[in-house]
Amino acid sequence: MSHHWPGILVVALLACLLFSTAIQAQDFREGYVITNNGDSITGLVSYSAGNKNLARCTFKATRKSDVVYYSPAEVESYGFVGDKKFISVQHSDEAIPEEKVFVRVFAEGPLNLFRYGDLYLIRKDIITVVPVPFSLWISQSPPI
Repeated sequence: MSHHWPGILVVALLACLLFSTAIQAQDFREGYVITNNGDSITGLVSYSAGNKNLARCTFKATRKSDVVYYSPAEVESYGFVGDKKFISVQHSDEAIPEEKVFVRVFAEGPLNLFRYGDLYLIRKDIITVVPVPFSLWISQSPPI
């Protein structure tokens, strides 16, 4: 039995190395996290394509710091300096499986526009899912 230990040790070391390399290969950019009590933490946030940023926020205080993962229940919002912003929202729409999720902010004001995956959401007092048309033509002048 003892002759299997060197092989197991090599496999474990390779797994650790691959995991470490995968974490380092992430695209971390200058960003921030706003905690549920309103504190702002600046650092580096993983800039992911697709819907990965909707499930969790991957944060590092510095390039050499350990990664910290935040769920939508743990923080109010997060974002990238001069770029995307995500907020944590509570909802009751059956099209979204989780109770609290991160949504990407497109516009904030009296009427807010968010996106969650392929769904667009509007919030004035409550969040409403807006069906996305295949195309929509908006013009300020009448067609010729």
